[in-house]
Amino acid sequence: MTTTEPAPSSSASHTLLFDVSGIDLGSPIADRREIERFNPHRHEMALLDEVLWISDDCSCAVGRHRCRADAFWVRGHFPGKPLMPGVLQVEAGAQLACFLWNKQQPAPRVAAFLRIEQAAFRRSVTPGEDLLILCQE
Repeated sequence: MTTTEPAPSSSASHTLLFDVSGIDLGSPIADRREIERFNPHRHEMALLDEVLWISDDCSCAVGRHRCRADAFWVRGHFPGKPLMPGVLQVEAGAQLACFLWNKQQPAPRVAAFLRIEQAAFRRSVTPGEDLLILCQE
């Protein structure tokens, strides 16, 4: 497995939300089973595979989606050169936000995006790679 990294850029719009250099990305704090205690997503649409870190004040988190060769979209997006659809990358981010929000609630609730602004895709994600997801309140 490889981890997607942002392409080098001098543009401030392509920087990460926060510094992840001090975060142990190899030791998940929540696996799929723990995530399902807080998130309603199941089966093919459970895109958040692990939570790797949550800040002490629960305002930031890092998660991971493992992009698998047998994912439902691989065969058709695009034949011979599969690329994870951007909308699914956004959904994976939404699921991390849902997990982070529900961790702060008395009981888990369904959360939904009403609007998305300034989404940026740093590069394509292909089967066999990990998509790191950063969330900041």
